[in-house]
Parts: sequence; structure tokens; C-alpha cells
Amino acid sequence: VEVTDVPYADLLTKITKAVQADDAPEVVRVSTVQPDWNDYLMDLSDIASEAKTLESMTIKDEAGIVKALPSDVTATGLFINTDLFDEAGVTYPTSEEDIWTWDEFLTAINEVVEKTDAKYGMVMDASDHRLRAFTYQYGGQDFFLDDSGDSYTTDDATKAALQKFVDLNNDEVMPKSVWTSGED
Repeated sequence: VEVTDVPYADLLTKITKAVQADDAPEVVRVSTVQPDWNDYLMDLSDIASEAKTLESMTIKDEAGIVKALPSDVTATGLFINTDLFDEAGVTYPTSEEDIWTWDEFLTAINEVVEKTDAKYGMVMDASDHRLRAFTYQYGGQDFFLDDSGDSYTTDDATKAALQKFVDLNNDEVMPKSVWTSGED
């Protein structure tokens, strides 16, 4: 086995160039699949079925053949500064029966900011999987290949979730600089 380490920033370009040169790697671990790789990808449908991968997380071609499997499925957790909530007199969930909706959470953090010296109600690190989890929680399916298989599209729920996320940044619920410049 020959392992080639490639800097993440160069990975998609390197694989695309290898595919174009008819020298695609046998195995590769990537965070996305480019449409022009399609002819070089194996049919992973049986593996996806056996592993019971999430239908929405598998990547299929126009014929419905699974071409890529999710490799990094993770949970997104929420940490609450209970000292600030207690100081503001705002209650927070303490059991699974009390789990907030996003709207309930946003109402609570806005109240905490009003009643304490907190500058922001929340922060979300600038990572694709955090934003994707947010999108899914609003019912969106993220981005997917359109019927032509040549470009990506999305659904109305994803658009609405992304607009909500932009609004949270613009309304200073969270520091805008985290997603615009990687600061804070």
C-alpha cells in the first residue's frame, strides 16, 4: 500500500487532476465528492445497505447508485453557561423531557444577555458540520446534486435555515467575526 499525504487545501485539486489524467487513487478519504469523479467511483450500494447508512448522508449518482459513504458522522453538543442563566433567573433544560426548540433556546439566551453582562448569547465554531447540523435541525437536506448531476441545488428548508443563521450573526446574537474572519 502506498500512502500519499496531501495537504487538505490541495486535496480536491489533486484528486481531480489525477482523475483527469486517468490515474485516480484506489482509496481516498475526502469530505466531499466532485461530480467529475463519478465514473471512477465504485458502487457502494451493498455496503451502504448492510451498514444501514443514513439515506440522506450517502452520495448517489443519477441512477441511484451509492458512490460515497459518510465517514465522519458526529453529534453536535450544546454547552450552557449555567452561572449566567442562574444569574439572569432563566431556567434551562435539565432532562430530555425539557429539551428546547431553537426558538425557545434563542428566547432564553436573549433574556440572559439582557439581564447579565454577557456580550453574546451564543457562539458556533466555524465548521461545515456545525452549520450542517443546524440546517438539518431546521428540516433542510443541505446541498445535493440536481437532476442533471452537474451542479448542486438545495431545498427551501435549507435556504430558510441558512437565512436564520445569517440573521443570528447580523443581529449580534453571536459574534459575527467567528464566521467572517475566524476570530474570537
